[in-house]
Amino acid sequence: MLSEKERLVVDIVNDMHGELSDEQMGLLKQVLYTRVMPLEIKLAEANIVPVEQTNVNLIKNFIVAKSVEGLAVRSLKFYKSVLLRMDKFIKKPVTQITTVDIQCFLAMLIQTSSKGNADNCRRVMSSFFGWMTDNEIIIKNPTRRCKKIKSDKKIKLPFSTGEIEQLRYKASDIRTRAMLEFLLSTGCRVTEMSQLNRSQIDFDKGEVIVFGKGSKERVCYLNEVARLYMKKYLETRDDDNPALFVDSQKPHNRLGISRIEVKIRELGREAGVMNVHPHRFRRTTASWASRKGMKVELIQKMLGHTSINTTMIYTAVAQEDVKAAHEKYCG
Repeated sequence: MLSEKERLVVDIVNDMHGELSDEQMGLLKQVLYTRVMPLEIKLAEANIVPVEQTNVNLIKNFIVAKSVEGLAVRSLKFYKSVLLRMDKFIKKPVTQITTVDIQCFLAMLIQTSSKGNADNCRRVMSSFFGWMTDNEIIIKNPTRRCKKIKSDKKIKLPFSTGEIEQLRYKASDIRTRAMLEFLLSTGCRVTEMSQLNRSQIDFDKGEVIVFGKGSKERVCYLNEVARLYMKKYLETRDDDNPALFVDSQKPHNRLGISRIEVKIRELGREAGVMNVHPHRFRRTTASWASRKGMKVELIQKMLGHTSINTTMIYTAVAQEDVKAAHEKYCG
């Protein structure tokens, strides 16, 4: 913990950052320590605020700002958890956090979780310190020199036709089958699916109005199979909950993200299919559409991607396609 005199020196140096050269900054620091350290500094009692409360308040204000920008609730929770974990690990005022502090925290995350998770946390901290810089709370952004953490590129395959048929065969109850067909037809995110209401489906047109990231509205489509099983499922409902998918037992609450994920993973275990989760259906929808010749710009619109680069990842050529092409052209 810095003393009040040391903190004063650090604050003055931060204020002068960018105004002086590195050599001049070094001289300023030496002069300040020489002149300030012998002094007795007493802060007014009314201005003394616990460091922990200051950090928490800054984080809270940042989360409020991101909420106003339209960040999803799930993302806001992740942002908050990352920043509170950073605060607990570094244990110093956020206005005094350095690049080295951030790098040490990221190194710990890489060791305890993964490079991918560490980079997600880096982006959150970059946004936080960028916000503090924009609001003139700090002069220098300590994450500016923290570059993207490169992780190993793993091939994320879509489901094969055989795996989908295995899942369909094991979907014994109508709700699970309806969920499966809905995900496969629309390519919706699980967050979008959990928020849907029955009123957002037009069975005559086979359309679903979805509110995606950033509260952006788009239309998704139900194929004939999805329409069939969705109708059958809704016909079994005797509750008045407006939600599209609800718990099978009273009081028939809306199925949240975690409950949907658990149900889909359970189906995968019963079917003997590895790595079954809602997002893989989204990848499968994009991959199958691409194979059948759907233009990538249309797939982007269907999935609700802001960047076409993200869509390109989803529609990456599967290894079996490469093998088939090799046998055709190189055999």
